[in-house]
Amino acid sequence: MRSTEVVTLCALILTSCGTGGSSSKPSAYGVVVTWDKARSSFSGTVGSAWTEEDLRSEKDGGICGGDRTLRNLVTSRQEDGTLNFSGRCV
Repeated sequence: MRSTEVVTLCALILTSCGTGGSSSKPSAYGVVVTWDKARSSFSGTVGSAWTEEDLRSEKDGGICGGDRTLRNLVTSRQEDGTLNFSGRCV
C-alpha cells in the first residue's frame, strides 16, 4: 500500500508544477505541495492517511525524484489529522 501512496504522491507533485494538486482518493490521501523557484525547497500538506515514513521513503523516487535526495524533512501532525511538512532536495 505504501508504494502505491508514494507513486501517487510523485505523480501529483510532478503534475502540479509547484501549485499543489489533489487526489482522486478520499481526502485522507490529499496532497498539496509548493516548491521554491529553484525546486530545491518545498512545503505542503498531506491527508491523515500519510505518515512521516511515507514522505521519507525514497522508493519509486519519493518527493525529490530519483536523481536527488531528501534532506531536512520536518513534519507536524495537525488536530484534524493532516500532516504539514517541509524539506529540501539536494
